[in-house]
Amino acid sequence: MRDKIVILHRVNSNSQDASYWASPVAEDFDRGEDGYYTVRNAVWQFLIDNNVSYLPIDLDTLFARGGYVLIPFSDARPLLADIIGETYFDGNLDCFTIFYNDKVTVVYNEDLPQVRLRFSLAHEMGHIILKHNEHTPFRYDVEADLFASRLLMPACVISACKVQSAEELATLCEVSLSAARSRFARLQQLSDRNMYLRSDAERQVMAAFHAFVQGYLALNHRA
Repeated sequence: MRDKIVILHRVNSNSQDASYWASPVAEDFDRGEDGYYTVRNAVWQFLIDNNVSYLPIDLDTLFARGGYVLIPFSDARPLLADIIGETYFDGNLDCFTIFYNDKVTVVYNEDLPQVRLRFSLAHEMGHIILKHNEHTPFRYDVEADLFASRLLMPACVISACKVQSAEELATLCEVSLSAARSRFARLQQLSDRNMYLRSDAERQVMAAFHAFVQGYLALNHRA
């Protein structure tokens, strides 16, 4: 008997061959601060393990290193629609991830604006790295969003670059202005509390980005 297909996203389907997880809501995210730290630490370790050293984050390379397949809707639809149903290709989804026979495939809507697609792909990477396919008892999309934000906009690096606005952050990290505004507000909170470089993992991340940060400061005439 073949393995059941597992697809991570918020949309259900009538397909008999796929199992789907329901849409989470914010109040269902019940790991509390432990969940936040789990995601934060996972991002730091992911950056370290993949020797990431510059911004914007190169998602294509990270997916390739992990052995994960990236495929656009236009190529995936003729291959998968009969198996998982047409729902996934109706234009309402950014991306979804398929776990099947120990393979991971991320299918994405190539018509999305680039900055939105980058965040959505980083969200799917979060599902993969946080092992959500193992049916852990916590709510998945909140964690994946946390992962995406912290992967694309690592706090210690942004702080060291002395980024001065959400607009600058959006340009530097190739994210949407709305995502940058949310992250920039969080970075200001961290700065106010002097919460940077408190762990060995974060210091390792900062060391890897040292040359990039120095170049960015020099380019922008910041001491």
